[in-house]
Amino acid sequence: MSQKDFYTIGKQFILTRFNLKNFIEDERKDRNGNPVLTDGWMDARMKLFKTYCLPSVLNQSGKNFIWMIYIDSGTKKNTKTNSNN
Repeated sequence: MSQKDFYTIGKQFILTRFNLKNFIEDERKDRNGNPVLTDGWMDARMKLFKTYCLPSVLNQSGKNFIWMIYIDSGTKKNTKTNSNN
């Protein structure tokens, strides 16, 4: 199957877990024990998203996809608004 055929068969989905909690013993820390979902952590996460994820997805040669970005329900409103810009 050629790359062209791959993109014309149907919609593709890109799934991004922006800041979902993992089901670990302490959900407020990452696997290295560092705190997550703090303002500083969210700022760094947004910077990574805008630097790598966003440009990568926007520059895909095939545009036949739906991008679903999963955001934790406890995320502050200003972060959600920022991710829409």
